[in-house]
Amino acid sequence: MKLSVLVPAYNEEAGLETILRRVAAVPVDKEIIVVNDYSSDRTGAILDAATAGDDIPGLRVIHHRENRGKGAAIRTALRVASGDAVIIQDADLEYDPQDYAALLAPILRGEARVVYGVRRLEGQKLLFRLGNRALTWLTNLLYGVRLHDMETCYKVMTIDIARSLDIESNGFDLEPEITAKIVRQGYAIREVPISYEPREEKKLSPWRDGWPALRALLRYRMLIPAVAIAKAQQVRTLVRRSLAELFERHWPALHRSAWLIVHDAAAAGSGLSGDAVAMLARLSPEHRAVVVLRYVLEYTPGEIAALIGYMPIVVEVVTREEFDDWLADRATPTLTRAD
Repeated sequence: MKLSVLVPAYNEEAGLETILRRVAAVPVDKEIIVVNDYSSDRTGAILDAATAGDDIPGLRVIHHRENRGKGAAIRTALRVASGDAVIIQDADLEYDPQDYAALLAPILRGEARVVYGVRRLEGQKLLFRLGNRALTWLTNLLYGVRLHDMETCYKVMTIDIARSLDIESNGFDLEPEITAKIVRQGYAIREVPISYEPREEKKLSPWRDGWPALRALLRYRMLIPAVAIAKAQQVRTLVRRSLAELFERHWPALHRSAWLIVHDAAAAGSGLSGDAVAMLARLSPEHRAVVVLRYVLEYTPGEIAALIGYMPIVVEVVTREEFDDWLADRATPTLTRAD
């Protein structure tokens, strides 16, 4: 597996060369994409010198012509990334690239597609530590997850997931946006412990950057991502086919004596059972369309997206006879919920 290391850099002359050499020394197949975000110090010159030599293999440098922010630098790097997985590497010396192997291990074993590195925050200044813990607590509360370090820089994911996030943030609200969209798309986040040495002087301000992070968590909890709407539209296309034909074709793949129907239960705050999750994971996208078929016909595209997995859902079991009775009652399918 090839790893794309995305390095946003703004005025990082102090530790830039050191971190690049540390990344290069990690024994994994990788490319290093550094985006110089219009630095005013020697960052650009250090990067140009590094590319002129050959002691940092796989290094690619892109220079922004104006300062656009960390999120913009990540978008630029993602556009040219060619790896199978990506990781964001800050250009300072707080994080240790030797942790790459541990972060990639769950992905290589097929156990996860998203992995976060969890820091020990005891060395941080009190205000930063409290801010990190508060944002992680709020993330868990809003999104129903159990993360220990939402704000970690070390977020590893497969390239397809990274590009599907359609990152919008430019500043330090990038971290909550990434986490919110990953969770809203239904991906589980595996966590592994990592090394962490907080630096004394940080560009991040708990007051200036804390509020945008808070707003991002609230904003992305309320919005249905564009990728969800796209999936809903695909499902709409599938359900234009004959209901009876779809049901007969996919019945054996769903269950021996019953089929799963996913329906809205946001008020109950429920989630899929372990057995149901395992079953749904084995189905192809077309099969999943059949799983939600009964309720897809009664909901708008935005609501369909929620049913597919972007809001709390539960599973009920309906026998084939019950399905036949329901099908007989619907002479003409409709894609809009009746009032």
